[in-house]
Amino acid sequence: MTKDFRCAVAIAAPIERVFAGLTDLSGFHQWMPGFEGVQTDASMQLAVGSVFRETRRLFGQLATEEFVVAAYEAPTRLVLQVDASKNTSAKGMFYYTYLLSVDGEGCRLELAGSVDMPGFFATIFGGLMIGMFKTACQKDLAAFAAWIAAQPAVAGACVPPESA
Repeated sequence: MTKDFRCAVAIAAPIERVFAGLTDLSGFHQWMPGFEGVQTDASMQLAVGSVFRETRRLFGQLATEEFVVAAYEAPTRLVLQVDASKNTSAKGMFYYTYLLSVDGEGCRLELAGSVDMPGFFATIFGGLMIGMFKTACQKDLAAFAAWIAAQPAVAGACVPPESA
């Protein structure tokens, strides 16, 4: 059963800085609620095909999820995919599409999420689960927005290069 959700936030920062912050794994600890750690076998620089494991406390429990970068289009789009069979969740596929657009002198960051979970439990409680998921994602976006907007502009800073 597939359930979709959307949440968004306006950010008082340039789109390039927002995208750079969103894709900087080494900065997650500065803004992500419940963050415990991130592991990657490559550099902390994301590109299509990059894999990283994020551990954080969600709903009172530690959860580790393996993310694969499915699309990386600086500075407007990032798609992350999670095969939950490899993770704490144990079942289903999760897709997170981050869409960025210029909004006045700032940026609008939208998260379009899709959760495809098989089974009877997901069918019965899917609506409740997706509501909790959306609320958690909205809190993440708000925390990220507050953090990135407070970061000083860096002269000569650039967005990480697009992957080939």
